[in-house]
Amino acid sequence: MLRTPTSHCWRPKWIVFILLYLFVFGPLQVSANDNPQMLRELREQNVRLQHQLYLCFLFSGAAVALAGLLLLVWWLRQDTVTARRFVLRNERKEPRATLSVARDGAAELELMDARGRQAMALVTSMEPGPGMRINDHSGCERLRLAVGPEGVPFVELYDQKGRTRSSHTMSEEGHGSFGLYDEQGQARIGIGSRPDGSHSVHFLDKTGGSRLRIGVTKEEVPELELVGADGIMRACLKTRIDGMALLELCDQEGHVRAVHGVVSDGTSLIGLLDPEQRIRSGFGVSRGGQPKLNLYDTDGNTRASIQLAADGNPSIQLNDGSNNLLFEAP
Repeated sequence: MLRTPTSHCWRPKWIVFILLYLFVFGPLQVSANDNPQMLRELREQNVRLQHQLYLCFLFSGAAVALAGLLLLVWWLRQDTVTARRFVLRNERKEPRATLSVARDGAAELELMDARGRQAMALVTSMEPGPGMRINDHSGCERLRLAVGPEGVPFVELYDQKGRTRSSHTMSEEGHGSFGLYDEQGQARIGIGSRPDGSHSVHFLDKTGGSRLRIGVTKEEVPELELVGADGIMRACLKTRIDGMALLELCDQEGHVRAVHGVVSDGTSLIGLLDPEQRIRSGFGVSRGGQPKLNLYDTDGNTRASIQLAADGNPSIQLNDGSNNLLFEAP
């Protein structure tokens, strides 16, 4: 039973005790034998304290809610949202896209298909470079578009086993190239341009050596070259600037040993050369149909000539090293 207070000024520690008691146990229960005046005062103080506690909790909750609301409004008004990973999910909570930062600091955006497999990715990594990857239904990478560390853009296409089968790139000078690869990943066809303005198509063997080249030189001369397994050109077909169509045949060392051409005036000719690239014999047919055979010495002087005139009569002419006539018939 509580003692009768001697004064209406309660000590602070008693107030704290009563607040805790009222909060935990509810209204104070007293005996009917206690002083009625004291009971009334205690009940009034109990009611007032409960009301104060309820108001305190109410205001505290309102303050917390208002602070949360203000924080939400502030967050929604911000231009920048900072995080290390964002995940987009469908109504079944299945991931469909992720935006994250990799361990090397590169940003990556992944898009998933209906089965949750990566279908496309955008990355900013330094190796092989920032770009885009596209996968097939099994998750195997089939296409890559990227910019290399040196600023060179490239596109690569892959087969089901991840092997490169096609590529397209551009050099720092702006010259493009295109390549096709076999099942082993070896380049077999290459198309490209050079800084000097020439363009060509190369057909490669399984070792990567060029065996056939079709191109246009910087002088706008079209060419077709056949190359041996050792990389030495063995034949070349071209149309020169002067209008002459020319076929060149080379030996194992790459020296031209035979030529066949048609000059601009319609004359057809065949020339045979020695290993030092000196023409030693030439056979031609003029536009009018007259055939002629010439033999040359090492200095390029005509030493013998046989021809048929327009009327069909043959003639022969022999010269010395100074181009002086030695014999002529008829």
